[in-house]
Amino acid sequence: MHGENITQDANLNVGGALTLNADANMNQNANTTVTGGDMTVTAGNDFLMADGTSTNVSAGNLNSTSGANTTLQIVDVSGTMDVDATKDITMDKAINVGSTTKMDGLNITQNGDLVSGSDITFIADNDVFMSSGTKTTSSEGGLDIEAGNDTTLETIELATTFIVDSTNNILLNSTVNSGSNATLIGTNVTQEEQITIGGTLDIRVSNDVVQNADMLVENDITIIAGHAMLIKEDTHITSTSGALSIDVQEDLVLQFIDVATTLDVITPKDITMAKAINAGSTTKMDGFNITQNADLVSGSDITFIADNDVFMSSGTKTTSSEGGLDIEAGNDTTLETIELATTFIVDSTNDILLNSTVNSGSNATLTGTNVTQEKKITIGGTLDIRVSNDVVQNADMLVENDITIIAGNAMLIKEDTHITSTSGALSIDVQEDLVLQFIDVATTLDVITPKDITMAKAINAGSNTTFDALNITQNANMNVGGTLRLDADANMNQNANTTVTGGDMTVTAGNDFLMADGTSTNVSAGNFTSTSGANTTLQTVDVSGTMDVDTIKELLLSAEINVGSTTVMHGENITQDGEMTIGGALTLNADANMNQNANTTSVGNMNVTAGNDFLMAAGTSTNVSAGNFTSTSGANTTLQRVDVSGTMDVDATKELLLSAEINVGSTTVMHGANITQDGNLNVGGTLTLNADANMNQNANTTSVGNMNVTAGNDFLMAAGTSTNVSAGNFTSTSGANTTLQRVDVSGTMDVDATKELLLSAEINVGSTTVMHGANITQDGNLNVGGTLTLNADANMNQNANTTSVGNMNVTAGNDFLMAAGTSTNVSAGNFTSTSGANTTLQRVDVSGTMDVDATKELLLSAEINVGSTTVMHGANITQ
Repeated sequence: MHGENITQDANLNVGGALTLNADANMNQNANTTVTGGDMTVTAGNDFLMADGTSTNVSAGNLNSTSGANTTLQIVDVSGTMDVDATKDITMDKAINVGSTTKMDGLNITQNGDLVSGSDITFIADNDVFMSSGTKTTSSEGGLDIEAGNDTTLETIELATTFIVDSTNNILLNSTVNSGSNATLIGTNVTQEEQITIGGTLDIRVSNDVVQNADMLVENDITIIAGHAMLIKEDTHITSTSGALSIDVQEDLVLQFIDVATTLDVITPKDITMAKAINAGSTTKMDGFNITQNADLVSGSDITFIADNDVFMSSGTKTTSSEGGLDIEAGNDTTLETIELATTFIVDSTNDILLNSTVNSGSNATLTGTNVTQEKKITIGGTLDIRVSNDVVQNADMLVENDITIIAGNAMLIKEDTHITSTSGALSIDVQEDLVLQFIDVATTLDVITPKDITMAKAINAGSNTTFDALNITQNANMNVGGTLRLDADANMNQNANTTVTGGDMTVTAGNDFLMADGTSTNVSAGNFTSTSGANTTLQTVDVSGTMDVDTIKELLLSAEINVGSTTVMHGENITQDGEMTIGGALTLNADANMNQNANTTSVGNMNVTAGNDFLMAAGTSTNVSAGNFTSTSGANTTLQRVDVSGTMDVDATKELLLSAEINVGSTTVMHGANITQDGNLNVGGTLTLNADANMNQNANTTSVGNMNVTAGNDFLMAAGTSTNVSAGNFTSTSGANTTLQRVDVSGTMDVDATKELLLSAEINVGSTTVMHGANITQDGNLNVGGTLTLNADANMNQNANTTSVGNMNVTAGNDFLMAAGTSTNVSAGNFTSTSGANTTLQRVDVSGTMDVDATKELLLSAEINVGSTTVMHGANITQ
């Protein structure tokens, strides 16, 4: 049909195809039914279906073209429907299309439901508008809208894609269900009801996205807004199998998010996570401030990048079941409960505040100005904390591997907290005072500060340990499985026990190194070395190896010291108040005094040097079981009980006092200004006693080898004492008087006294004997196994018996007088005497010759028996 205007006022039923061609208007005022083919309508102006009319194309397609407006009422088309209007298209009633539907006009308005068997396409130069309550359905296809201005949609039900490209606003006033991908492009998108997308969802706007209802999407969601995304409180964004990406330019407040894979959110402004967020894979937030007010769960890595602050509200929790957390903040970072499978990294320009527990399965790194830890952190790998100011630890640190803490200022540790590394080391480097609480690390421990370190609670380190500080104060026990080095620029104060089981212990103190009363140090598999610039006080010390102690001032050994090998100690004064047992050589070097107030045992050589006195206190002893003993003092030396397996060499500038028994296995040399022997002296080799003044022997002396005594003044043996030289000779020289008590010598005997020589008790000599004195007074028997020479510058007074196996020669510058009842027996030699005055002889038996010469009286007071030639001379001889 063709006409300038076609007006249909009655029903039109066509069994074939229908073509209506109006040069101007096509007015359909009644129903049209086409049963045998397509229906084609062409109107130069309007194509208008009157209200209440219908069009039914039961076996074909409907195509219409109008030069102006098209208004559709009820339409049923078995095939496709293609409507093209130069101006507006209005769908006033329900439209059902068996296949594809296409609308192309200036404005497209849908006032009734639209059902299409396949794809629906709306192309509007201006607006697409669906009236409230309408519904658009494609049972096997999708919906594709292009609008030059606004798009307003109601209920959408689609089998496949949902595409809206609107120059201005897109308003989703009702639910959207799309079986496949959805794309929304416009200036603004506003969603008022839930949208459900079976594929991906891609929203891209130049201005705002407004979400007032839930989004449920099968696959990836991408939202890009040139301005803001405004999300209504308590709404959800869900991707059951995909990711979510949001890129906006203003503040963003996220509500409930649940995505199967990645979550990526970026804005130059603030991000606020108001409700719970779940991401199956990685999560990334990039904004100015990032605020988390609800729990965040991510299947893999979480990344927060904030130009300013990252803030987690109290009670929130962040979890990554298979990944870690990486935070970069331009200002502060405040965190709550953190549960991570792998790494935990925070790089914050200013403060990091850990308000709740942190559990990280792998390495953790915290970098900022200050780090404050309020609750326990548990790290499955390494922990690295580096700050320009302070680290504040108010709860325990439990770390699998190495811990490194570097602070530009201080580390402040709350009382009774723990730092634990179950398989690694701990390194702390700070610039202020450091008070350590409980520390337990599997390997090395290194702590350094230019200020003070205080060990307030127990320290346990599995390997090498170093402390370096101005002052070090140890107030709790320390156990080290490797070596231990303590470097204090000033004082090292050890107020608790120290045990080192894996190597050497070294202490360096610029001032004092002081062990408090009752403390102990045990180095079970190494050496001990200490150096102090002032005083050192040691309590109980047990060392398996060597020990080297050097102090500038006082060295006080207050308790027992046991050392397995060589030991060297130096101090201005050394005071030993505890027993000392040394498994090797022992060297004690005191610039002034060495005061030994307790017992000392040395397996190797023992060497004592004192610039002033070396004094062993009464009741103490020294035992050198496999070595030699040497001592030198610049003043006095007092020895108590001394046992030496080897040699002994004692040199005292002033008094040498031997106060108790001394036993020496080999050669012994002693020197002093005066030597006073108050205890027995037993020597297994030669014995040399050299006194610049007096030698006072107040106890017994035994020497296996030669014995040599030199006294610048007197050599005096006290009454009741004895000297026994069992396999050698005896020699004594005195600058004044000599008094001998009981003397037994296996070899020769040579005694020279400048003044009086008093023989107060029995003397037995195995061989040649020579005695000289100004006066010789013999009050004890004298038995000589060889020749005997007695030379008195003045008087020779023999008040006891004399026996000589060889020749006997007596010279007296004055008298030679044998007291009544005494006797002289020369059993295998000659007898000669010369006196400058009188000679008195008692009983004399001589096997050989006898020659007696007295300048004055010669008195023969008792029987004289001579075996050979006898010559006697005197001024007067009285027989």
